[in-house]
Amino acid sequence: MAIHVDAATEERFRKALAQLPEPDPSALMNHLLDVEQERLEGEAAFRSELDHMLEESHAQFERGEGISAAESRARIAALRARAMADQAA
Repeated sequence: MAIHVDAATEERFRKALAQLPEPDPSALMNHLLDVEQERLEGEAAFRSELDHMLEESHAQFERGEGISAAESRARIAALRARAMADQAA
């Protein structure tokens, strides 16, 4: 299989490849694909959890319950911080 990229992308790939202990293009591509998959899965999990929280909040509102705006902002901030920490890991 051949993949055609522009010169700048090819140079970036060559530099990344040169930094590996054993330069193996397939290993580098697999690593990059794994990293991207983890990022996408983390993003999907974050969105799912956020959707769940929004549904829960709406249900509480419908029941006449609910949480304060400050608590809501704190929960969202905690989710965002956790998502950022997961992406950095």
